[in-house]
Amino acid sequence: MKKELKTPHPDKLLMISSILVIILFSFFHHSSLFSPFLNSDDAVLVLMIHDYHLPQDLYFWGVNRGGTLIPLVGQFFNKVLHFSPVAADSVSHYLILIAGFMGFASLFRSKFIKTVFAVAWFLPPLRMIDILKYNFGLQYALIGITVFIMNQMDTISAYRNRFKYHLFLSLIVLLDILAIWVSDIAAITIFIILLIQFIFYFRKNKTGIMKSILRQSELYYIISGLVAGGLLIYFAKTRAVRIENYYKFLDIKTMADSLRIFAGMMMNLFMFRIKEPFTSLYTYLILILLLFLMTKKSNIRYSENQLKWTVIFTLDLIILFGIILSSKWANMNGVPRRYFNCNYISFWIAFLVTFDCLQETKKKRLLNGLLLFTVILGGLGTIYNYKFISPKKLTPTIQTVREFEKLGKIGIISEYWNSYLSSLSNPVLIKATPNDSCEVRNQGLVDSVFAQPKIYVIRDMWMDKFPDTLEQFGYV
Repeated sequence: MKKELKTPHPDKLLMISSILVIILFSFFHHSSLFSPFLNSDDAVLVLMIHDYHLPQDLYFWGVNRGGTLIPLVGQFFNKVLHFSPVAADSVSHYLILIAGFMGFASLFRSKFIKTVFAVAWFLPPLRMIDILKYNFGLQYALIGITVFIMNQMDTISAYRNRFKYHLFLSLIVLLDILAIWVSDIAAITIFIILLIQFIFYFRKNKTGIMKSILRQSELYYIISGLVAGGLLIYFAKTRAVRIENYYKFLDIKTMADSLRIFAGMMMNLFMFRIKEPFTSLYTYLILILLLFLMTKKSNIRYSENQLKWTVIFTLDLIILFGIILSSKWANMNGVPRRYFNCNYISFWIAFLVTFDCLQETKKKRLLNGLLLFTVILGGLGTIYNYKFISPKKLTPTIQTVREFEKLGKIGIISEYWNSYLSSLSNPVLIKATPNDSCEVRNQGLVDSVFAQPKIYVIRDMWMDKFPDTLEQFGYV
């Protein structure tokens, strides 16, 4: 007899459809192909896809941090499938983000909560938009995949299915090494996961704990991962063009100054003094939701696994927040909002797992509505800012810079933020570099610019007026 095909439950079908719409909406507004708000840092990743060389390009051009996972994955789409570099960047980035979302979504039981998390992940408020663009989002995407694998391992016996068990352990080690390569700060999150895993394991196996641990395959995979990962990261960093020391922490004066800057940012946010009205309202709504959860603590029922992950991401939120405020590097850069992307992700995971464990109450439906309204408000607020505040348009940046192609084979010299962006649409035809008083990330591109038959200079953000004669990089 033929098996009847099961029709998906309407609720599941609605969830899948909703998440698909959210992902597509995000891709067509925030990926490099469609975003109206790209800069030269975004362009560097695209240019690296076009011109990627190992081992010197293991990190972002010119620095010893920021593993180039997207340019590496993008090689397949660009060189094999012949996507343009910007399309290869967009597809590679979103495939990894989707995989990370699916990993974290496995922590939630409710289909509604999975959908809410999709909005928070793919449609963040403007302050956190760098989750979709830079390495903090990628490091958590890789960690999200490991979360999924770890939860799958709980259902597998190490003795009944040894191949699958060891395959999963190998994947976890590989993904963790990649996460740390992508962003050094991922090491903190991974350490917290290992620590809490051990504590929960210890609670179950108090007697003969040392003998039990020594017999576990996980211990030897951890040791192997530390050795292999340490050697790979060391190799990558020694091949970087420029070495920067951004590991200085725990200076009381720095912490006090960073805390003052952060407090000022939050005050401006709450007082609607920043040009992000929807983000300010979003922040107030999150506070209301938090206060409600605090008053309903007795109605929250965690499973052991949910409690474990809530503890992990709550600790991750607190510890990384402290590290950001105590970092001299963050302080030197004015404690930029992108550094808090990690806190945003950890907060939503811990909060939504807790919300998912809230027992049915009279106000649950109202609360669900407020939660969904909050995340949608934050996501649409970003589109509002693009359209009406800055850059006051939704025209993709790639479409604007494509106008340079009309000039033919040219070189461009400009201020940093106008430089690499100018060659984004066609890096074969157009070569661009920042001027010699800016940060030049790739000296090879300087030589390429002067090898072009025509050179243009962009005055914006650099000079008040064009001089009669200009000297750059030793050329007149």
